[in-house]
Amino acid sequence: MTFRPFKGVLFVLSLLLIPPTSVAAASNPDSGRLNEAFVHSSGYESLVSARAEKFKTAPIRYTKPVNHPGSSTAASGYTPVMNTQPANPRPQSFIGALELQTAKKRVVNDTWAKNYLKRLESESNSFLKLDQTIPRKPAGYASWYVCKDGTPLEYKNGQNYCPSDKQIYEGEKIEAGRLAYEHNERVRQIKIFATAFALNGNETYAEAAQHLLLQYADMYKDFTKQDKGGRWYYQSLDEAVSAVDLASSYDLLYSSRSFTAEEKEKVEKELLFPIAETLKQNPYSKSNWQAWHNAAIGMIGAAAGNKQLLDEAINGKRGFYFLMDEAVLEDGFWWEGSMAYHTYALAPLSILAQTASHWGYDLYSIEKFKKMFDIPLLYSYPNFIQPANNDGGKFGSTITNYTSSRGYNDYELAYSKYKDTGYAWFLHTKYEKLSRTGDFALFFGSDSIEEAAEVPTESLQLTSIGQAILRHPDSRDEQSYVLMDYGEHGGSHGHYDKLNIDLYGAGMLLAPDFGTPGYTHPLYRGWYKQSISHNTVTIDGKSQSETKGEMPIFSSSPNFKYMYAAADGAYEGVTYERSMWMEDEFMLDWFFVKDDAKTHQYDLALHGLGEFETELPLQPLGSPIGRGGGYEHLKNPKGSGSIESPWRSSWDQNGKGLRTFSIPFEKSFVFTADGPGPSTSPSQLTPTMIQRVTGNAAQFVTILQPYTKPNTPAVTGKRVGQYGIRADSPSGTYHFFQNHQEKTAGKLTAAKAESRKRADYRFDDNLSASIAANGELKVTLKEAEILENTTLVFNKGTITSVSVNGRAWKTASQGRYIMAFQK
Repeated sequence: MTFRPFKGVLFVLSLLLIPPTSVAAASNPDSGRLNEAFVHSSGYESLVSARAEKFKTAPIRYTKPVNHPGSSTAASGYTPVMNTQPANPRPQSFIGALELQTAKKRVVNDTWAKNYLKRLESESNSFLKLDQTIPRKPAGYASWYVCKDGTPLEYKNGQNYCPSDKQIYEGEKIEAGRLAYEHNERVRQIKIFATAFALNGNETYAEAAQHLLLQYADMYKDFTKQDKGGRWYYQSLDEAVSAVDLASSYDLLYSSRSFTAEEKEKVEKELLFPIAETLKQNPYSKSNWQAWHNAAIGMIGAAAGNKQLLDEAINGKRGFYFLMDEAVLEDGFWWEGSMAYHTYALAPLSILAQTASHWGYDLYSIEKFKKMFDIPLLYSYPNFIQPANNDGGKFGSTITNYTSSRGYNDYELAYSKYKDTGYAWFLHTKYEKLSRTGDFALFFGSDSIEEAAEVPTESLQLTSIGQAILRHPDSRDEQSYVLMDYGEHGGSHGHYDKLNIDLYGAGMLLAPDFGTPGYTHPLYRGWYKQSISHNTVTIDGKSQSETKGEMPIFSSSPNFKYMYAAADGAYEGVTYERSMWMEDEFMLDWFFVKDDAKTHQYDLALHGLGEFETELPLQPLGSPIGRGGGYEHLKNPKGSGSIESPWRSSWDQNGKGLRTFSIPFEKSFVFTADGPGPSTSPSQLTPTMIQRVTGNAAQFVTILQPYTKPNTPAVTGKRVGQYGIRADSPSGTYHFFQNHQEKTAGKLTAAKAESRKRADYRFDDNLSASIAANGELKVTLKEAEILENTTLVFNKGTITSVSVNGRAWKTASQGRYIMAFQK
């Protein structure tokens, strides 16, 4: 589908951004943005306070525009078209004139808005005490400013200090990395000065911001193109992110009486337009980089009154509509398969849409764009923390907190324009713990947010991205949650983790994806991208190949919450399948791997949080569990002898946590080790459990039980026949069946039923079926009277209906399968 602009009602929407990781890299959500821990550390404060001398003199003035032959505009022959659109009331870019007028009223009448303005004024007054001279060198890559072990460096007493090895680091690359942080801080100062001025009219703030802007305009001509396309920054991505704030700030400063026409022209011709040209010369197709390029180009066009640039950012070959077509999938998920990158791309798309709304475009009426705002609420854990799968940004980031200094994590504007009751409920939930504040509430938020009931969070399958979530119950308070990733690899940001599961329950993260550290961290590729660092099966000690799996069956029926996925391309010649059932008190995980031609070492890993215990007698090992493929990072290994009987383990977090009950199908061995944990603290080791089977095939069956009290009765189970499992819980007995290797039409491939009788039940012995000429599958099920809530899954073939013991059952078809539900 191709989108076209629609001029009509102007919708403006808020944006949401998972907080950045501490270190940036190509296409990283951090993208070299200033990290607040660095800003507020004694190291960075010493950097700026060392030069702190009150800003008393008038800012530098430029009375004559200078044409620099070496500038990008001259070199490219690109001549900016000034003011091609009749002037809108200022400001006219991200923040509009009416929104500024509303904000000015709020800072007078609303306590929360007054407090926010006071914060802006306090920060601005602090900045005025600092030296306002900008470094005349371009920025490198923020990820260069790290120790050898990936720990961020600290700037102390004019030196680059590493807290982990206590060494001083020197060199051009280190200095360039530090300058990325300093330039980011200067841009932040400009933005805060400009916003405070726009709200209170203090010309001292305006002059300070102009002084910084004009220095950048004076020096940009001296910056040459770097390897990743930027001139001011190493990456054109970082240049675009900073340009968004510069252009918006310029627009807010435009009405300052101290800002001369000559100075404005200099900023436009020698800074903003050359940046736009730099970005245009570095296209990135459907990358999140291009989303930021478009936002910067469009914002520059709007701030400088150049609709040609704005239109190019929207309708151009790689503009907004192109990204909607090519990079946003049908369910609204950004194509890279990571919530961090979804929200990171959503930020510039929203910036551009909001900016364009002041120039006659309506980009918010696009259905897929609205879905992009829905996805984070549908996808998050019950406590609003976002899963950190693939290159997933900062582990543990929550959308109910102000976790981004740039403010792109707010549903204020989204609610004000869509009046979505889900957004209203989310905002009320958020403000139970936080005070209302921030640019998005101030400029774009509604005067009042309607009371709204909790929106049930239900199981869902995101087919376009290839991820599925089972939830039970629908209420968040006591909900268990399991996410399975089976779809696209995710490009350069994908991990080798097909059929990985991510577990939440008992009100906490139980066995989550641990996310991604900085891209230059030695453990990024060595551990966090490897298969063994995920809750999936690693074969022969080697990580998976890049592949795309499928999920033939997904059911969110109240009595049959089940998903079955396959990723046979993960390892050559290996059938690679996983199924998950979700019940009131537990989940049943069933992993099947097989290679008819070869024997393999199959390792199923589970990485839990908390203190690990098991009833197995484990002994320290004299040799590692494996070599290479990430195994080298597993410390303190212990192992068991041969295991053939069911056994228990648990991860406890202060009386709550996760119990497991493993049911071997083959002789297996169990190992434990300490591996790198959540990516926010890679040096913090966490317990890993590995079940190992060697042979042609392996079936790993595990009961996963979240618990909220230590004395919660345990769920146990046993194998029943070749294809069955019985699970016993305090509320009753569950009977499970699975044999997806059976491909004949009319044959049972999966089933589940409950009973109050603690006894075995074998579906393969008690069920027979035949297909009638009219397409009806006639099933005979012995002892059906002892079963409740029975669901049967068959290979579909030509089947159109199912009857069991002469009674028609409700059916649902999915691909080559048909499910029959007991009425």
